[in-house]
Amino acid sequence: MGVHAALIPPASDRARTAGMYSTITKEIYINLDQLEHGRRTIDTVIHELAHHRSRAEDLEEGHARDMTNLAGQVVEDTAKGIYDEYLRNLSFIW
Repeated sequence: MGVHAALIPPASDRARTAGMYSTITKEIYINLDQLEHGRRTIDTVIHELAHHRSRAEDLEEGHARDMTNLAGQVVEDTAKGIYDEYLRNLSFIW
């Protein structure tokens, strides 16, 4: 289990793949281009983590509900300064 940076091929000619969740290994993979900006990184992690928590696919109610709940929790925790200690740690790795 974990979150890993990866080179992920596009899902189609018209759609890039920002992240993937493996239901077998329970791991999240984030496409390297998503790691260039904090917002894209967080959006992708929340999206994929919601797959893990809900066991639901895109566009299913459980997935949407868990994305909303996770996003709210991240905003609340950020406002409380919960992540500050991680970011101050010199050995912290994204």
